[in-house]
Amino acid sequence: MIPIEEAVYVNMLRNSDVKGNISLVMEDYKSAVDVECITKRKVYVDKADGKLKYTIKLSLQGEIKLNTFNFNEENDVEKILDEIEVQLTNNLIENLNKIVERAKNDYEIDVFDIQKYAIAKYGRENEDKIRESFKDSEIEVVINTKIRSTGRYK
Repeated sequence: MIPIEEAVYVNMLRNSDVKGNISLVMEDYKSAVDVECITKRKVYVDKADGKLKYTIKLSLQGEIKLNTFNFNEENDVEKILDEIEVQLTNNLIENLNKIVERAKNDYEIDVFDIQKYAIAKYGRENEDKIRESFKDSEIEVVINTKIRSTGRYK
């Protein structure tokens, strides 16, 4: 069974139009950010070296709801937003890759519902082969993050 905190990440990888809050504690542990976001998902399938390669592209747009950063100077706003976007992307990639590896290696089940794209592309006659090869497939997660609003701080 997948723990509840990981279920949010599985939902991001499985569905499009997922809404939720993501909390980040920055590296210095003195500042934290809560981002209310929505994700869009696209899945691409290719064959490489006899293996299926899935690419899950997530487009994440969000608004900052809680922020302990200091937006004193106008010049710092863009720099801080860029830093938040980078931290958010890195955090998500790390967590999502852990989930992908656990699903492939421990559970050996397609909890992301991505095999249907391979079946659609390569035909129903290959369905059994596609399902058997899930644990040997390569799954890449690509995230594009954009902070649309800083909320009341801007």
